[in-house]
Amino acid sequence: MSDEARARAEQLFAPVAERTLSWCFGQWYWGDAIAVDGLLAAERAGAVDLAGVVAAAEHWAAHAPETFDDALAPGAAIAALAADGRLSSSARDRTALAFARLPRTLEGIPLLRPQVPEWRHLVWVDSLYHLPVSVARLGEADDAATIAQATLEVLALPTGIAHIYDAGRRENNGVAWTRGIGWALLGLLDLAAALPADDGDPFRAQAARWLDDLQRAQGPDGHWPTVLGDPAAGTETSTAAFFVAAALHPQAAEAEVDPAVLERAIAAVLGCIDADGTVGGVSADTHASWDPAAYRSPVHRPSPWGQGAALRALEAIQNNAPVPAPAP
Repeated sequence: MSDEARARAEQLFAPVAERTLSWCFGQWYWGDAIAVDGLLAAERAGAVDLAGVVAAAEHWAAHAPETFDDALAPGAAIAALAADGRLSSSARDRTALAFARLPRTLEGIPLLRPQVPEWRHLVWVDSLYHLPVSVARLGEADDAATIAQATLEVLALPTGIAHIYDAGRRENNGVAWTRGIGWALLGLLDLAAALPADDGDPFRAQAARWLDDLQRAQGPDGHWPTVLGDPAAGTETSTAAFFVAAALHPQAAEAEVDPAVLERAIAAVLGCIDADGTVGGVSADTHASWDPAAYRSPVHRPSPWGQGAALRALEAIQNNAPVPAPAP
């Protein structure tokens, strides 16, 4: 990793964080967890003030009506903020209850957004980012590991991981959506950090396999297609951010990452951030489909998940030593 890349990441950290504050946090949705995680990283670096986000989370805990969407809350971040005394114990307790009250599949996997009729039997790969680590950080490490392992099994593919599993159909959709691989990859590494060392080994091993799957499929511009191995698929820029954050994650130290692949991914991340800190080229909401073609040409739109993934990548770039050149 070059000094120039590290300096550029430091320069972009505050603009990306400030831009992320444009979204309102305190009534939760997909992608809010990584946005808040990224903002916390930026705050630790002195790049942004999260007083407003913390106040919004406290207001949610005290006043918002209870819904199943509470389980989209950034549970790990809320647990950390409560431990630091910045959020009340009632905020932590409400978050724990949100996860505990979810219905589960026969495999024991909590179902997110079960109130939406067409989604009430779906397990989403996105959930691997925030759900297991939130459960672990809220004090239920054994349950967190069980949830993660069961989710991996139902979403398993020969390469990558499927976007959804339908518990009623008892099958997954077979689509290796690359942002979904990123969600799962970074989520498993965060989970491994929250578990006793030996308990995290299977998740570190799986993350290493996905890093290998991705680095074999990187485009010459440092990006990845929306669907792994689909030459007709367009580009999904958030995948590069997930890859960088995961490849430089402390829990991925044993993974074999090609320095050239990482350098291209870093350049791709830095290159998709505009002057005001907006991360471009990120697909908007990607809804479940059984047709792989539905994933190929998504609408691109600024989003909390695009911003959050970039923030986590920028943090990782700044925190890591230069990548050594490959041996001759």
